[in-house]
Amino acid sequence: MPKTLVRALCTVPICLTLAHAQCPVRHVLVRGRITNPAPNSTIHVQLVYANKKPGESAELIPEDASFRIPIEFLTQSSRSLLANLPARCGRKPQSVIVSLVVADQERDSVSLKFPADFDQPDPSDYLVRFEVVLKDSP
Repeated sequence: MPKTLVRALCTVPICLTLAHAQCPVRHVLVRGRITNPAPNSTIHVQLVYANKKPGESAELIPEDASFRIPIEFLTQSSRSLLANLPARCGRKPQSVIVSLVVADQERDSVSLKFPADFDQPDPSDYLVRFEVVLKDSP
C-alpha cells in the first residue's frame, strides 16, 4: 500500500504539469519584392518586442526578385517568479523589421507595425497587408 501511495503522489504532479495548456505558436508571413536585386542579396526579418527587445528572426536568399518569409513566435510571456501561476499567453511583437542585406551591408529596411500592418486570415496566422518593396541602391 505505501508503494502505491508514493507512486500516486509522484504521478499526479507530473500529469498535472503535462496536462497544463501550453501557449500557442503564431505565424507571421512577410511577402514582397526587391527592385534591382544584387546577386547574393539576403532578406532578414526581425520581430521586435516591447522596449525594442529583438526576438525571433529569419533570413532568406531569394532566387528572384520576390520573396515570402514565414516566421513563428511563441505567445508565452516570461514566467513569473511564482511557478504555480498559469502561463500568460499575450506575448506578441510590436514591430517587424524587413531588411535587404548585400555583402554584410544593409541596403534598405522597412519597419512594419504589428498588428496594424497585418491581416489575420485565421487565429494563428498574420499576413502582411501589402507587398513589402525593398530597393537595392549601393
